[in-house]
Amino acid sequence: MRIKRKEIKSYITESLIQAVGIWRRVKNYGWPQGKGYLAEPQAVVAIVELFDTEKANFAAWEKKNNG
Repeated sequence: MRIKRKEIKSYITESLIQAVGIWRRVKNYGWPQGKGYLAEPQAVVAIVELFDTEKANFAAWEKKNNG
């Protein structure tokens, strides 16, 4: 999916900001329950998987185009 620069503002919602915050906290401090992903709510696991996938996709794109 491509987003035009002028449309980015409409995608920056409170929900997105909260999702990014959850992902960053998990990456910095580990899973909130401290027992691995199986002990976490499915929504938290889905957020982490989504952002990890997007990060990997961007890294692959960057390597292909700038490496």
